[in-house]
Amino acid sequence: MFTTPPATQDRWTAELHLRFRCNDTRTVLVENRHFGPLLVQKALYPEGERICHAVIIHPPGGIAGGDELTVEIDLEANSSAVMTAPAAAKNGINLPGAHAGNRPLSA
Repeated sequence: MFTTPPATQDRWTAELHLRFRCNDTRTVLVENRHFGPLLVQKALYPEGERICHAVIIHPPGGIAGGDELTVEIDLEANSSAVMTAPAAAKNGINLPGAHAGNRPLSA
């Protein structure tokens, strides 16, 4: 359920928690929890079953400046995943140091 932010608030706050596991030769999204309007639209396998691509969406109209979005990603042993969002390159979204652990996503 999505709610409209209060008129005094010009930003959205949302959290997304994902966990990926390698089952034999396939990486699977095994945990997908969210709070607020931030979620995985679909898990895809364009490079084969070894790498899971997760498309993250923010339904209120895309990610905008001032939004406070937190994405926590847990990759279990031998799992591989790619996170993307519509127009991610256009918006200049990046996860500094994402290889080092969980990082907040800010726009």
